Amino acid sequence: MSISCLSTSDSARLSVSSPKHSSKKTPQTSTIPPSSYNNAEAPLLSQDIPLVLISDQDTMYQRICIEHARRYGNHVMVIDPRTMHTLSQQKEEYQKKYHVFTTHYKHMSRKPREFELFCFKRWFILAGYMRRHKIAKLYHIDSDVLLSTSTTEMEATYNFEQKEAALCIPLQQYNENRWLASAHVCMWTYPILAEFCNFMIDVYMHNVDILKENIAYHHRYAIRHNGISDMSLLYLFYHRHGKRINNLLLPQDKRCCDYGIVSRDNFEQNEYKVGYTYYKYLEQAYIQTLPAKFQSHQTWIRSKKLYITNGVAHGINIKARARIRFDALHFAEREKKLMQYTAHTMRISQENRLQQYPFFSIRSLLHDGIIFAWIWRYIALVGSWIRDTFIYVGVRMLRMFPFLRTVKKLLIKNTNNTHQ
Repeated sequence: MSISCLSTSDSARLSVSSPKHSSKKTPQTSTIPPSSYNNAEAPLLSQDIPLVLISDQDTMYQRICIEHARRYGNHVMVIDPRTMHTLSQQKEEYQKKYHVFTTHYKHMSRKPREFELFCFKRWFILAGYMRRHKIAKLYHIDSDVLLSTSTTEMEATYNFEQKEAALCIPLQQYNENRWLASAHVCMWTYPILAEFCNFMIDVYMHNVDILKENIAYHHRYAIRHNGISDMSLLYLFYHRHGKRINNLLLPQDKRCCDYGIVSRDNFEQNEYKVGYTYYKYLEQAYIQTLPAKFQSHQTWIRSKKLYITNGVAHGINIKARARIRFDALHFAEREKKLMQYTAHTMRISQENRLQQYPFFSIRSLLHDGIIFAWIWRYIALVGSWIRDTFIYVGVRMLRMFPFLRTVKKLLIKNTNNTHQ
């Protein structure tokens, strides 16, 4: 497998150097007995914890993701399935496992089959990569994430020494049949990732009926659902091994990761304040890299209300009544429009040590004449309200006074006579 590392000065390497901007040492983690590796060769423990991104596309928002993560002391490694040796040539354990998975896979999603298969395939690729290079633990991010901390900081903040994996799981019950667990930011140790690969195969080979029941449940109650994806199986795996997996959506030391930037929900529903972001100044080259259905010319978009200080984003947690730091912001699907603007705002804030708000400014509104359009709009609203008030009061007066009602009838009668 060939690994491409998007660094201007360093060539692609199989091991990751520790971040230069962090003074803390990476915590040592204890190795797990080889018997729990499903009879696979036990990887050696690496002092440095890699940050890996698996992608088969080279988009502008992916470059923004990588550049932003590197700015906070991370060395991002990109695994591109297009440039790596094909799994069929390597004849490895995980090539065989993925082949077994594809033969039993049943497509039950609204999204294309190729997209869903790639989402499943990346976990087999990641497990094979860890086994081949003897990596005991690594972090993984998606290309639509802005990671604003280092892996060393996350290791200390989220107490990963006592957990074998970390995912982003919103609060839900199994019988609700939502089955959502996101891995846009996640941590894996090799043993539990190997177990998850075996778990995916086992579900489609022997327990596919529970997936069909989930689909039937949503059809029965007319609930909109995107179908079965790797997020569904991640939740089922978390439901079985929850004590071994950390949840990055839970605030820990007033820090957590974001589940979706445009939603007020995170771990709980209606958890964070939202605002409206003005993003007219996005570069056209960036907009063209987005899928066609995301290229609409909508000027305002609702998102979590962010307060950015020294390059760090904070949100207002309504439940806890506190300001929570977001170590990662997730821009899924349509939210990718905001990714460039938010990254630029955080970079300016980090470089100048300023407090920035990723919302509209009075200067930009004056420059585009938008503030005058707002004033005119509110004048029109006030005028229409005054007009409607006079009409309402006049009608009420006509109903209250019989004399005025008689005058009204006479006026109507005279009007009809003149027309005749």
